[in-house]
Amino acid sequence: MQKPIRSKRCQLYLALSTAAAAALLSLFVFLPQQEMPGEQPAPASSAVQVQALSDSAEAAETEGFGLYIDGVFIAACDERAEIDDSLGTLLSMRTAEVTDDCLEAAFVNEVSVVPDSYAEETYVQPEELDALLGIESEDSLSHTILTYDGSEAEVAISVRATVVESEEAAIPYETVEVYNDQRVEGYEQVLEEGAEGLSVTDYEAVYVDGELQTRSVLSVRTVEEPVDRQVEYGTAVKTSVFSWPYQGRISSYFGGRTLGGEYNYHNGLDIVAYSGSCYGDSIKAASDGVVTVARYYDAGGYGKYVVIRHADGTETYYAHMSAVLVNVGDRVQEGDVIGKIGSTGFSTGPHLHFGVMVNGQLVDPLPYLN
Repeated sequence: MQKPIRSKRCQLYLALSTAAAAALLSLFVFLPQQEMPGEQPAPASSAVQVQALSDSAEAAETEGFGLYIDGVFIAACDERAEIDDSLGTLLSMRTAEVTDDCLEAAFVNEVSVVPDSYAEETYVQPEELDALLGIESEDSLSHTILTYDGSEAEVAISVRATVVESEEAAIPYETVEVYNDQRVEGYEQVLEEGAEGLSVTDYEAVYVDGELQTRSVLSVRTVEEPVDRQVEYGTAVKTSVFSWPYQGRISSYFGGRTLGGEYNYHNGLDIVAYSGSCYGDSIKAASDGVVTVARYYDAGGYGKYVVIRHADGTETYYAHMSAVLVNVGDRVQEGDVIGKIGSTGFSTGPHLHFGVMVNGQLVDPLPYLN
């Protein structure tokens, strides 16, 4: 880098000082010299006086502001604002080398702006001060600091930058167990798969020249709540094993379903023929027992139906019959025909609705069928 040009004020002051010195020299040359009797002339006196005036002009100082970095004098300026502007630009450019998102930044160095009297040759213009601080252009920065006379200063600029950093983390979900006494022991069904949530932790981080110094938590916020995983388990004790009351396929299982566009809870199994119509086909007792219900009409939707109580207290239901072939109090054996398949009550077509009641609760019949 070239040595900075002195300020205009400095050049003008030196020019005036030189002219004054020349005028005084001429005056001393042309003034008549009077000698005292017995004394020798002293021409050297005039030269000494001229040299003293020149030295005084060269050493003149004026009030201004001096920039010191870590105790090293860099240069002087007429106005403090000129130094502050250059320091602000330097700080911004050095910070931008580390981060684009900064809460605050400061020099680690001891930076002082001192009002005082400074020699004229130490004064620089704002653009000259930028160059001394290594500011080459709006997007170019040198890390070398120079003093007013162009020599390299033994100063290393360091910048402390405070930023906010964010980190995402998964929130684990919990597993919730749902116990259903309408399902037999050993039954297990995942009702909800579960999903992790999302949290964001904000940190305040302090960097010096790009190296992390400290990091502290500012806040932790939940962006997405986790969804619990739900698993259903059966608790009903299986005490009976039943044969199929009709050999067919299941058209509707036990549990929630949508029927006619509306959701409802189905408390049994609907069994239909594998193919073709099953209307009028025989319905058989699933196990030995006593008939406790033999109705030809049910306002609750079963239509014509039969209930058989078995030795362990378990009951089996047979609904939507077209014909009931047993009476209350009849003792039946497994495989006896107790009625005919129909579509009475709330029914969408010919089928057998088969239900199992354990301890007063209608449960899923499927685990009880052999």
